[in-house]
Amino acid sequence: MEMSLYKYFDKGEGELIVLIHGVENSGRFWDPISDKLAKKAHVVAVDLIGFGETPRPENGIYTLSDEIEALHNAIKDIKKPITVVGHSMGTFVAIAYASKYPENVKKIVLTSPVIIFQKPFIKYSKSPEILQHMYLSQIRVFRQMLLEVFTRLGNIYYSVAKSAVNFLPSILSVESLVEKQDVLAVLETIQDIPIEIMYGYFDPLVINSNIKLLPKIYQNIRAHRYLCSHDVPHRKESEFIRKVLGKLF
Repeated sequence: MEMSLYKYFDKGEGELIVLIHGVENSGRFWDPISDKLAKKAHVVAVDLIGFGETPRPENGIYTLSDEIEALHNAIKDIKKPITVVGHSMGTFVAIAYASKYPENVKKIVLTSPVIIFQKPFIKYSKSPEILQHMYLSQIRVFRQMLLEVFTRLGNIYYSVAKSAVNFLPSILSVESLVEKQDVLAVLETIQDIPIEIMYGYFDPLVINSNIKLLPKIYQNIRAHRYLCSHDVPHRKESEFIRKVLGKLF
């Protein structure tokens, strides 16, 4: 049976805007800006696999390819040009979808993309890079710690714990989508699609130097930096971001 992402909301008329949330969120993340965008366009917010109302995978394995196909199944019957908007972890689904289905995508908007250029920890020099590396590393450490604890409690407890941990969407999605990212390779394939990047001055997970580099490499990318943090659209700054997104569309 084909998996399809659950559509948290589907409203408005006009060109299609697909909103993809980040880790530890769901389509509900986009509630603060949904009505504004729906006045101008047909807006759909989806729940990624294992989040919100979209079921977890039966095998416990989260892959980017499954996310892409589940997203495609959710919107393939809507025959309109698509603007794909991704937040945080959802940015990787957005660009990967555009890479596989470029004929469907008119524009890409990436908000707070956690873009990593892979390198050894000893070469991380700036504090945001160190914090980002530590944030991603602690997820792996926490997971391994749980497994180690329950291993020592006995095989039965270990088996139960392993099953539970392996189905935690946040941990496994970060491992699959964020840690294994190959952003530059994907961006190479979608240079004909305009890409807008929005990120905040106070975002501990976004490395400023990485974002600044992208418009220098790719002519289709523009970056915009604002006085905000990471989870902007559902925080108190949502009115500001709503206006910004309105201008982009």
